[in-house]
Amino acid sequence: MAGRIIFFKPTRAPSYEAHQFLFSGTSTGVSPGQTNSQYFVAENPSPDINGNVGCPYTERMFPPWVYTDESNAGVLLQSECYPHDTLVTNSSGDKGVTWGYYTPSVPAIWNAPEALSEVCVLQHDGSCGGPEWTHVHVADVGGYSDAPIFDDLKNCTLPAISWVIPDKRYSDHAEEDNTGLGPSFVGDIVDAVGGGMSGSSCNGPSTTNALYWKQQPTAIFIVWDDWGGWFDHVQPWAVYKEDSMHKTTCPTSPAPHGAPNGWGCGYVSGFRVPLLVVSPYYTQAGYVSGACSGGTCQNDQFPYQHDFGSILAYTEQNFNLPFIDGADKGYADYNAPDWSADHATHVPLSDFFGSAAHNFTSINTSEPYTCFQNFGTCTNTTYVPGGPDSDDGD
Repeated sequence: MAGRIIFFKPTRAPSYEAHQFLFSGTSTGVSPGQTNSQYFVAENPSPDINGNVGCPYTERMFPPWVYTDESNAGVLLQSECYPHDTLVTNSSGDKGVTWGYYTPSVPAIWNAPEALSEVCVLQHDGSCGGPEWTHVHVADVGGYSDAPIFDDLKNCTLPAISWVIPDKRYSDHAEEDNTGLGPSFVGDIVDAVGGGMSGSSCNGPSTTNALYWKQQPTAIFIVWDDWGGWFDHVQPWAVYKEDSMHKTTCPTSPAPHGAPNGWGCGYVSGFRVPLLVVSPYYTQAGYVSGACSGGTCQNDQFPYQHDFGSILAYTEQNFNLPFIDGADKGYADYNAPDWSADHATHVPLSDFFGSAAHNFTSINTSEPYTCFQNFGTCTNTTYVPGGPDSDDGD
């Protein structure tokens, strides 16, 4: 488990934008090679009359886009279906790595691939389809259990890169359906990765040699999609600040690269959110990312800061993937605050992974993973998949 860190959300926005950033490094509809990365979506999309958001959306009221100086980007640029590359896909398909997106519901607020035309190819009935859409695993659809991540862990079919979104009943969001099982859901995933699973012929119980702990070492990044609307006394990293009139002073050209750190302005960044890093590689107890005194360290500068782009950049380095937007370099992976200047050393988040692997210590949870595979068995309620909260993520 990692020590303490400074970890920022990349925008002052609700859940929708955060999920887009975690999947594709931006929340805007820019095509590869275009220089439109100065735009950000400001709010969650509202569903159409049939409840659709993302690419299946059929109405004309789109989530507002803004420039990074918080001025309006104009109606002609607005859409809910974005054509651009992601961490794992480009216009040709997969980038040569297996991936999966596990979500309790289809709406794109918590299902980033549904808003991207490279993944969601619209079918005649208005739903998503196509070869890339097969990587999106929606709970209780297509033969999966209520929490299909556990099926793939048990059957040893876990992709190389995965995103896992909780159901509203165990997301820890403060709303009426919350069962308080969020820590169990997260802990059971960690246990299934680190300690194996009962009944699995390929990933059986083991605290020393589980498939995804020692044989195929797995890193787990646990992050919250927004800061809950609370105040934070720690300022975001190196972005323009508001003046006394609550307006930012962003350069008009070139944008966004005139910002102090070459990335973002005004609408970037958001307040801090928690991040937990779990892996087989040892991190010293009490470690503070950024504290370099008394010895060598990998830190580029103090304080050593991270954001959602850090997770993308680390993953790209680990799997030898290209930057999401190589032409414009305007996405969060290239602009993660913990890169070194040459983008060749000091890989983001790498200071959490020591050279020595250690045995897994299981987490005691109130409910086993089988509870989430068939949620009604442990809650005596009918399971109807739903997004992590009931107020559109605000």
